[in-house]
Amino acid sequence: MMRDDLEPSFANRGVALQLTCGLANARARKVMIDSDSLARMLYNLVENALRHSPPGSVVLMSLDREDDRLRFTVEDEGSGVEAA
Repeated sequence: MMRDDLEPSFANRGVALQLTCGLANARARKVMIDSDSLARMLYNLVENALRHSPPGSVVLMSLDREDDRLRFTVEDEGSGVEAA
């Protein structure tokens, strides 16, 4: 759902969206989340990365397991925020 929603915006800006998942060998577990809030948060992070990414760059969205936690990351090639 989310990738299909975002792909046209990324294509229009000339930015690639890459998704990786490091859960191939993970055991199945039950996770209690508010799926709407999680989707909205991830959408906002990816949309922000797109807004600040130059044409020809890549935004990487990944999901990995860290001990008993899941880690979502969004990385872009934008200029970032200046140190204070």
